[in-house]
Amino acid sequence: MRKFRGVLFLFSIISTALCLSCNLPQENQSRIEQSPHSLPPQQSSGVDSLQSSPPSKPEIKSVQLKPSLMTSKPSKTELLAIGKRLYKEGITASGFPIHGTVAEDVEFKSSQLNCQSCHRNSGLGSQEGEVVAPIITRWALYRGNRSGPRKRPAYTDATLIRALKEGIDSGGNALDPLMPRYKLSEIDGKGLIAYLKELSAEASPGVNKDEIRFATVISDDVDAQPMLDLLVQYFKDKNNELRNPRARKGRGSFFRRQVDLAYRKWRLDIWKLKGPRSTWRDQLEKYYEDQPVFALISGMVSGDWQPIHKFCEELSIPSVLPNTNSPSIDKNNQYTLYFSKGIHLETQTVFSSIKRKKSKGVIQVFRPNSPGEEAAKIFSQLFSKSKTRTLKDWPLQPENNKAAVEELLKALKENHELDIALWVDANDLKKLSSKLSELSFKTHILSKNPSQSTSLNRHIYLSSSILGGMTDRIPPSIKRHAILAHPYCLPEDFSLRFARVDTWLKNKGIEIRQPKLQAQTYFACMVLGEALMHVRFGYYYREFILETIEHLPSRMGIFCATHPAPSFGPGQRYLSKGCYLVTFPKLKESDQLFATWSVP
Repeated sequence: MRKFRGVLFLFSIISTALCLSCNLPQENQSRIEQSPHSLPPQQSSGVDSLQSSPPSKPEIKSVQLKPSLMTSKPSKTELLAIGKRLYKEGITASGFPIHGTVAEDVEFKSSQLNCQSCHRNSGLGSQEGEVVAPIITRWALYRGNRSGPRKRPAYTDATLIRALKEGIDSGGNALDPLMPRYKLSEIDGKGLIAYLKELSAEASPGVNKDEIRFATVISDDVDAQPMLDLLVQYFKDKNNELRNPRARKGRGSFFRRQVDLAYRKWRLDIWKLKGPRSTWRDQLEKYYEDQPVFALISGMVSGDWQPIHKFCEELSIPSVLPNTNSPSIDKNNQYTLYFSKGIHLETQTVFSSIKRKKSKGVIQVFRPNSPGEEAAKIFSQLFSKSKTRTLKDWPLQPENNKAAVEELLKALKENHELDIALWVDANDLKKLSSKLSELSFKTHILSKNPSQSTSLNRHIYLSSSILGGMTDRIPPSIKRHAILAHPYCLPEDFSLRFARVDTWLKNKGIEIRQPKLQAQTYFACMVLGEALMHVRFGYYYREFILETIEHLPSRMGIFCATHPAPSFGPGQRYLSKGCYLVTFPKLKESDQLFATWSVP
């Protein structure tokens, strides 16, 4: 039993390591290359024109399996749905987790041992140390390896099923012991093979042999010009061809390199959304129908990012680091990479602080139909799980007349044991600050035992995303009582990191109008460019680009001027996971602050 547990523990470590694997390695790719300069078969045809409609793919939907399906002949759509669920979730056609053996004799029954965990969403594999999860797409499996350490003939459906069940490859060689030996039913085996044949089977839309096309989404009611100026200039620089990549791509086979063959010019489309948000989906679909793009980059709209997020998820379009404080909080998010959880992260951090403080509760003030109302809703959801703390809502009236402000002040005085959350912008905060200074910020907590009575400091919690700034937006009269949730770099760190962007903008003659917005846009361009530098030959698959971004080296973080501790990982969709809690002690230095990093 002790030996069994040891083997299982060892496997769990290695399995986790595989999930945290690096970029697709050169040695992994060399296993399936017939010649050093050949393209995968589906890439040789590619997308001949960027003006064409997106390539048609078999539609793979979730199918409600009927009891008779296990004994009848399923359709191709049903087989693909079975295979997709098995590959991504490890759930069989019967609805139970897949089971089998690993490390020769360790039995398992767990959906965590699905194919995607190691071979990734694209099927292009991963590597951790010397352990390689190879490419398992159709063009890799159904042709032989004529070079490398594991030579084998091409798989057939029968030998592939044998590999999945018995761990024997098409050449009769035993697969790595870490490769699970699955107990598959006939329908599970057919479904998985059907899905593998469609996995990364054709080039993603928006790319051809010469160009790769991107789009940025803006709404007509935001000032997006600082972002657009930067994007246009960055794309122009990218296409300057200072190293003559087009000529390098066309040289003889001896001089060509894999990265040279992958070179494409960058093209940028601007998708401007007009009118009510209810019409945005139709506009997005029209833009995409007229001109397919490979991915969305940056972007900026009023309100939350949800309409664009949903569009990208349904059409499998990557969206790289949009400028939004209101991202979609979706546990099934596959295609949108955000800087952070924005306002949601700030409210979570404030709630965690209140729990640690053992506060009696909070009275939250917000203005309806504003980002503050979004924060109030999230806060209410968090407080709904707490039975010992009180939460009171105070929506501001359309106009802050004197009577309304006095009524609010009275409520704050009556609820003196409650902290205050002000989900308001700088203008509202300025109007309220003079009255807030009249409050008592020392709360006495009485107990039946006088010796156990305590005093707590009452605080005003603020959100820097809603305020639109930091120290300069908080009136001095309440600053020493304030705790600011700040998911961005502190001012000194921002100044140091922004120096690179500042120099680039000045050299290009671009006015620095919104430093935070321009810094985020610049970093989004850098991330996308770094990921595309890892593309070899014709691996222009959307899923592969996302996987590459997940594994970008941590040193990329020094170029992110806006968010602290930036890093992605397998399956992670938020670049920065934590938030500062900033306090302003009563000191002579007006800019003195203390900051505590918190990951809720």
